[in-house]
Amino acid sequence: MGKNAGILTALAIVMVCGVAGCAVVPPEAETTRAATVAPTPTAEPVVEAAWPVQLVPTTCEQVVPQPTIDAVFGEPLALDYTFPSGLGTSGFGSAAAENSGSLLCVWGAGEGDEIRAVIVDVVPRAVAIDERRSIELDGSPMGAPVGYCEPEGCAVRGIVDEYWMEATIWGADSMAEGARPAAQPVFDSVIAAVTALAPSADPVWPASAESWPSSCEEFASPETIADALNLPGASFTTGFYLSPSNVELGEIVSARGLVCGIASEGGGRSGRILTLPESGNRFAAARDQAVLSDLFEAVEISGLESGSAFVMRNAVNPSMAALEMNLRGTWVSLSMSTGTVEQGDPAALLLNLANALAED
Repeated sequence: MGKNAGILTALAIVMVCGVAGCAVVPPEAETTRAATVAPTPTAEPVVEAAWPVQLVPTTCEQVVPQPTIDAVFGEPLALDYTFPSGLGTSGFGSAAAENSGSLLCVWGAGEGDEIRAVIVDVVPRAVAIDERRSIELDGSPMGAPVGYCEPEGCAVRGIVDEYWMEATIWGADSMAEGARPAAQPVFDSVIAAVTALAPSADPVWPASAESWPSSCEEFASPETIADALNLPGASFTTGFYLSPSNVELGEIVSARGLVCGIASEGGGRSGRILTLPESGNRFAAARDQAVLSDLFEAVEISGLESGSAFVMRNAVNPSMAALEMNLRGTWVSLSMSTGTVEQGDPAALLLNLANALAED
């Protein structure tokens, strides 16, 4: 029976293939093919969404047209102007604006005492931030935009729907009498543009955001601060402070950073800790720019790579100082006022705190 079955199979193959012929697969090859398993598709790599991205649905050119900008001082001001490092700016504020998805526009010209600039900030999702600011300060929400001019320059700031908007005009000519008429077209343009904005896009945070500290106490204990700064009874206090502008602090909070005020038991000394998670990659460029100025000095922090910190001494008030550092990927800004020089060197005390934070 087995032999007949083999013959019948051979005849069937001849009948099907006919004169055209076809390849007959040997039995052992057929067995091998049947056992072959289809390859498993290669898994696509998980690509994390880009961050940070601008969440405000407009551009600098749409907020204030270039002709309006140029008319302020009667000369062209370049967009994306970078302030010289000698002004004591480190780039922390620009990084805060970027991380929060804000729109930050800087038009400027000149150097030294002849710098003229127009700066516009539009911060999304700012209502809750303004509520915190008002609670920590005078209890009053910011309200609709209000413009004014002072000897230092002109500004307009306020809340429009979900947006915190601020426009500042400053420079040698902004202090001249009659500056308000030149500033008003800028104010009007910014207010109109922000009023017309659609809601901002929802932020998409990096995966690491799950591990970012959500409170000042989680970032550093009061005991660590007290020991490092020689502040008996040190505690965290309000982060916002009475100032014409708190927009940078608002951008830090919106970027899920920390704004932590530091107070001592007996008063006289105070300080502040600001953090921007996932911003260490931008710290190096800011450091390289900052140390070109005599105001900044590179310092070494135990346990961190060389070049991870720099300190800024206040040339006008030596009882004040600031220190910025890349704490393993988080850009940290520390500042302190000792009240008087006799109460200690603020730069040395901040260096103590930076070393203590690096050890934790």
